Amino acid sequence: MTEELKKWFTDLLNKISEKIKKGEELNDTEIKIATSYVSNLQLFEYIDKRISDIERNLRDEIRKTREELLANDEKVKQELLKEINTVRGELEKKIEDTRTELKAEIATIKGELEKKIEDTRTELKTEINTVRGELEKKIEDTRSDLEKKIENTRTELKTEINTVRGELEKKIEDTRTELKAEIATIKGELEKKIEDTRTELKAEIATIKGELEKKIEDTRSDLEKKIENTRTELKTEINTVRGELEKKIEDTRTSLVKTIEDVNSKVEATRSDLGLLTEEVYIKNFIDYLDKSGEKVVSIYRHYEINVGEIDALIETQTKIYVVEVKMKAEFKDVDSLLVKAKVVSEEYKDKNVIPVLTGSRISKTVRGYAKGFNVMVI
Repeated sequence: MTEELKKWFTDLLNKISEKIKKGEELNDTEIKIATSYVSNLQLFEYIDKRISDIERNLRDEIRKTREELLANDEKVKQELLKEINTVRGELEKKIEDTRTELKAEIATIKGELEKKIEDTRTELKTEINTVRGELEKKIEDTRSDLEKKIENTRTELKTEINTVRGELEKKIEDTRTELKAEIATIKGELEKKIEDTRTELKAEIATIKGELEKKIEDTRSDLEKKIENTRTELKTEINTVRGELEKKIEDTRTSLVKTIEDVNSKVEATRSDLGLLTEEVYIKNFIDYLDKSGEKVVSIYRHYEINVGEIDALIETQTKIYVVEVKMKAEFKDVDSLLVKAKVVSEEYKDKNVIPVLTGSRISKTVRGYAKGFNVMVI
């Protein structure tokens, strides 16, 4: 099992443990992992107990044999020593065989557990990728459909407006042509009649002229009224369509904003969980580092509150106090804040050496040098 897999499995067990403490319900995968872990833990405890019983029984038997040898003479002593050596050899062989069998069984169980863990991790990754792909596809399909509907509506409106405009222009042009033809005809007739009967028909021409002017004026008024009514109807229809389109666009925008907000909330929750998980991993790695260095950890305080803020972890050993800060991307101000917190802690723990510790996934060379210049431990 690689170190990465060990860390992942340890973090998963910690997460399951926290859920059990909080009374939260475990899913099927977590139940399988917890059951397998408890079963294997009980098996390891049984094997250790069995080996301890065998060793204790052997010690008792050897002690009894030694007492019997001391009570007999040298000859019996030699024979018993020979027999003890034979028995010891047989017992040692049996112990070695038992140990070999137990090791083989442990290796088999370990391989099965590692395979189950790897399969579980693969299933979880596949499920996460599937859900992410479905969400992205739904959002993209919704956006494409909305854009297509808006574009189709815009095209239909433009086509309808152009059609109405063309029809109106054609009607106006036809009316103008008809009026021109009619006026030209009447003018010709009038000129002919005026030429033939200029003197007699002056009064009649004036009357006809007045009538014609009135007809032309009435015709003009009717046409202007019809054009104005048509313009008003078109404006009303366009305003109605514009209102419906604006409402549809606003509803679509509201829906998209809500969807984006929901996605952002889920992303923010995932980012928070990843931050806590990262903090847990780096703090545990530092504790393992202390154990390997021979320092015995007395107590660990997570999210330790002081008057200048919160410390990710305060780790107490027999002689030192470690003020640990975990940063995804460390900056100069993080080093300064850590130094201030370490100073406050040193006033509280005056009998121990307080050491500030900066750890995380991205600590640049310049920040690392800056921290070490103030005796900050960088892991």
